[in-house]
Amino acid sequence: MTPSPLQLESSFLLHTEVKAAEKIPAEAGQTIKTRIRIGRSPENELEWNVTLGVTFGRNGKIGDAPYHGDVVVEMRFLLHPDYPIEKREPLMQITGASLAYGMIRETVANLTARGPHGTYLLPSVSFLETKGKSVKSTAK
Repeated sequence: MTPSPLQLESSFLLHTEVKAAEKIPAEAGQTIKTRIRIGRSPENELEWNVTLGVTFGRNGKIGDAPYHGDVVVEMRFLLHPDYPIEKREPLMQITGASLAYGMIRETVANLTARGPHGTYLLPSVSFLETKGKSVKSTAK
């Protein structure tokens, strides 16, 4: 095992909103939409930020899924100086976004664990193909 060239320096929630549906329809589903912003520090080319927002709930309407909400996190990373310049942004788009999504997924699970419909797990997603585009899932 080798250490990652991407080291997490800090992470924090910028926005958290989770609402429980009053009643879950028989065919509850979900839609996941992601918004990603990646930036490099103007002072240090090795410092990067990833801000990821995830909106969830079928068709964006409360009541079509057990929970509906929007969570936004920001993560700050430090890259190893030997990591190739041309690979830095793709690393942030895929690995940085994946780490941010994991934090959002954990946050939603923790918040809903005491909700009326039990723990709600956002589906696993891959940022390899989507690179921050909307992801839709019919998982229940």
